[in-house]
Amino acid sequence: MKSKRDIYAALIRCGIVSFLIICVMWARGPFSEAASKPLYRVLVLQSYHRGYEWTDNIMEGIDDTLGDAGMAIEIYVEYLDCNRHDARTVFPSLSALFRSKYSTLRPDMIITCDNDALQFLQNYRQTLFPDVPVVFCGINRFTDTILRGQKKITGVAEDFDVKETLELIQRLQPNIRHIAVVSDNTTTGRINRERFLEAAPHFSETFEFLHLAEQTAEELKDALRHLPVDTAILHLSFYRDREGKTFTLQESNRLIAESAEFPVYSLWDFVINDGVVGGIVTSGWHQGHEAARMAVRILNGEAPERIPVLTESPNIPLFDYIGLQRFSIPVSRLPAGSIIRNRPVGFYEQYGKWIWAALFFVAGQTLVLILLFANITRRRRIERVLQRSNIELENRVTERTADLQGANAQLQTEIDERRRAEDALRDSEKRYRLLFESITDAVMLHRMNPDESGWNPGGFHRSQFRCPGASGLQP
Repeated sequence: MKSKRDIYAALIRCGIVSFLIICVMWARGPFSEAASKPLYRVLVLQSYHRGYEWTDNIMEGIDDTLGDAGMAIEIYVEYLDCNRHDARTVFPSLSALFRSKYSTLRPDMIITCDNDALQFLQNYRQTLFPDVPVVFCGINRFTDTILRGQKKITGVAEDFDVKETLELIQRLQPNIRHIAVVSDNTTTGRINRERFLEAAPHFSETFEFLHLAEQTAEELKDALRHLPVDTAILHLSFYRDREGKTFTLQESNRLIAESAEFPVYSLWDFVINDGVVGGIVTSGWHQGHEAARMAVRILNGEAPERIPVLTESPNIPLFDYIGLQRFSIPVSRLPAGSIIRNRPVGFYEQYGKWIWAALFFVAGQTLVLILLFANITRRRRIERVLQRSNIELENRVTERTADLQGANAQLQTEIDERRRAEDALRDSEKRYRLLFESITDAVMLHRMNPDESGWNPGGFHRSQFRCPGASGLQP
């Protein structure tokens, strides 16, 4: 027979072992679930370079969306760097590089960003990534003919609106009569210029357009210095000049701003900074987000052909506060729903939450004080009522006590008088008794009630008396 101590020890060991097994199974659950999911490889082909804000915004939209998809996705990113290099020069070398890198690492999905990446894929898709589904984004001047002969492909067009931005310039600065259009010789620059030329005829009576296209940096600076005074600049792109010299976004904006004292407008959100006034812009993040959403649908089994190309992008009015202030453009003229970057944070905007918190705190304290004051007032009123009641009760008790005392005194007087009367009666009876008993002659008192009759023996025994009754007595 085991002792109770051994049984308890065995139960404790079983409990500990069971607890450890449950912990291990619980800990392995999420990892086992993740391990059971298929791993998908997504290759992202970026037309430009890392650090270029438009490209970074698209990549952020892709990362955010794929990261929230709840799938096991491994992302590979290749930057074609076509803003700083001629695409026709680098494409063959990139093709050989990717053939080597991905010959044994086949992606399950390809996302191309902007026109150069899509053009590269169309040129080399059959040799590098045959039958891999493709989603594109950031495509300028999209038409159905771009996808002719392509299978398993869909995507998002970059639909910036030149007309809306020109109308915006007319609304914000009605004195503007000339529009200087700055563009470069990159693939995107040429496409943007073509899109602008399609919209320009609608404003031929409103503006005179000055085309500053495919110039060197020095030529552009000189042209900007000699613009008419009633000019606004539309910055389509200037990231590589005719001589092949490349510029970052900040360098491009600075070159234009330092060369001319004129308001600068653009059609892309990433350009609106460094004093650029603003524009009706398209968003890089949105492009990447929508493309990644399509990619997730395809990875989940939906056919690319069943997903229509998204040809309209939600453009927004975006402005830089510094640029608005520099050219005295009132905020009241901006379209409804405008977003203003670099706007100084006002006192209320900065401390609004704390102000409201303080107001709520003060209001709460005030309410508490009011309730306390009301409670104190009510208590004081009740205390006064109780005090009056106590006084009335005390007066009634006093009166009642006085009445009782008077009644007691009267009763005591009556008791004393009765006691005196009783004492006098007893004394009288005692004297009578002594007198009656001191008589030597026999005396008998006869009353109708025999118990009240008395006699004086006077030397005689009671048996010697004969009383014939009242009728026999002689007076």
